Amino acid sequence: MTKLLVCAEHPHGPLKNGEGGCQARWGNDGMCPGVETANWLNGLGEDDDQYSSMKDVKNIDVRLNWIRNNAHIVPLDKELEDLKRLERAAQKELRSVRKRIREMIVKRVMES
Repeated sequence: MTKLLVCAEHPHGPLKNGEGGCQARWGNDGMCPGVETANWLNGLGEDDDQYSSMKDVKNIDVRLNWIRNNAHIVPLDKELEDLKRLERAAQKELRSVRKRIREMIVKRVMES
C-alpha cells in the first residue's frame, strides 16, 4: 500500500498576506491554509482505503481532488504522483478490457 503525501504550496509562515505567493494568510494568523489542509490529507489512511463512509471514494481520490482544485496543496513528490496517475489509468483500462472479455464470453455462450 502507498500513500501520496502532500504539502503546502507556499512557505508556511507566519508571514504577511501575499508573501511567498499566498494571498490567504490574513484569515489564518499569517499561515498558508495549505499547511492545515496538508496535515489533514496526510492523516488520512492509505490511498486505496475507503474514505469515510462514502462508497467508491478512496483516500487517493480525496487527495487528488484537493491537488487539482486548491492552489495551496501540491504533491510532496511530483514524480510519484505522475506514476500513480499512470497506474490508476492502467487499472481503469484493465477493468474495461476485463468487462469486454466477460461480455464477449457471455455473448458467445448465448450464441452456441
